[in-house]
Amino acid sequence: MMDNISQWSAFNQVYLSYFSGPKPARSAFGANGLALNAQLELECWARFPKEPDEKNAISSLNRLLEIAEALFQS
Repeated sequence: MMDNISQWSAFNQVYLSYFSGPKPARSAFGANGLALNAQLELECWARFPKEPDEKNAISSLNRLLEIAEALFQS
């Protein structure tokens, strides 16, 4: 959810720059009054790797966190 849905385009540009190939699913809703005066509430699905050398599952979650940081840096 975003407190200002007009930021969706900016979020999407940053999001697309972090991933090549298939992208993790996402959705966006505009909302007033997010908890703790947040600008963004990001929901994601993640899986833990079955093998220690399988890093894609964790790196995708880290990339989503990096996207949120990049979008809202002042």
